[in-house]
Amino acid sequence: MNTGTTRRTAPRGYLDFACLGVPSTRTAAAVSAEIETLVTSTPDATAQSIAWLDHTTATRAALARLFGTSPDDITLIQNTTEGLARVLAAVPWRSGDAVVVADREFLAAMTVCRWLAQVHGLDLRVADAASPEALRPHLDPRVRAVVISAVAEVSGVRADLEAVADVAGSYGAALVVDGAQEAGVLPRDLPRSGADAYAATGHKWLRAPFGTGVLWTSAALRERLTPPTRGYLALAEPAQGWDVYLGSPRRDAADPLPFRGDGAALESGGTPSWVGAVALSRAVDDLLAAGPTRIAERAMSLATRLRDGVAARGFGASLVDPSASSPLVSLAIDPATTAVADVFARHGVRVSVRGALGDRVVRVSCHGWNEPADVDLVLAAIDDAVPLVPRRRR
Repeated sequence: MNTGTTRRTAPRGYLDFACLGVPSTRTAAAVSAEIETLVTSTPDATAQSIAWLDHTTATRAALARLFGTSPDDITLIQNTTEGLARVLAAVPWRSGDAVVVADREFLAAMTVCRWLAQVHGLDLRVADAASPEALRPHLDPRVRAVVISAVAEVSGVRADLEAVADVAGSYGAALVVDGAQEAGVLPRDLPRSGADAYAATGHKWLRAPFGTGVLWTSAALRERLTPPTRGYLALAEPAQGWDVYLGSPRRDAADPLPFRGDGAALESGGTPSWVGAVALSRAVDDLLAAGPTRIAERAMSLATRLRDGVAARGFGASLVDPSASSPLVSLAIDPATTAVADVFARHGVRVSVRGALGDRVVRVSCHGWNEPADVDLVLAAIDDAVPLVPRRRR
């Protein structure tokens, strides 16, 4: 895919963005340039630190453009787990409150909720799917939060966030979404999504390095949250600016500076990862330049090409309603089979093997940066793997 700003950046046969994205050369160069500047110059340390804080401001602005929201609603995080934990730990829980989690989710959300249930005496309720029908029996006025994934990490099934938000909201529960398996490949207008909070890592479909990510929260939800801790950068910047304030002899650590109320107040409150901010900002800029809708259309087209090829070969694939499909395609294999991944690797195809609740799959994640030739490599690998006795998913 030639977008005019970035040529193909996925290595041939690389279809594992659901596990780890491949940063563009522009992203790598931007990070290298920032580090080189630090190494080869003797900076004004205070001015340089403030410039790095400006990087985080620019990154929030880029993410806001991507998700159709305000920079005030964006929190920079290190990973999806941190984002989910920051939101859920800030809920003013009372003993006896309940939280609902779908069981076919990645273990991050479940782990966070299990811990909070132990600490606060919560009723942890597990639904068997992230659908209104599966969630509704677990809902009542005691439920304070419902936690689901926008796209399930094993099956690739896409949740109907608006429908889930309707049923959760009818009981006064906040909808907290793990967006790790869609952010960067499927467009999402977050203020219109029905979600109250949405967390996603940068190192998957967004194609940024480890240690980067985004948390979005609605202003209405933030008014209800009480973060367990806040650092000094959660304070509103002094009127005269940080540089002047820090040099003032009248400064006192007990100065009653007000806390900020935007999404940045949910960050650690200490010095941020400026390298991560630069990398994530450049990765998002690449995506915006290419066009998120074009990226999504290309990814979905490649996923359809793969599903059609799989169906023609009789190889088991995840069977989902087309309206709930995503660029993540799961190829069903016998749970006892261990050689399928080796077959794919011999064909130069990089994918992941995943399993949960009795299912074992080869997970193929098609990005808009891939080419039809990548899918054809997968189909060739399938032709070689068919003797391994695949089975169809139920």
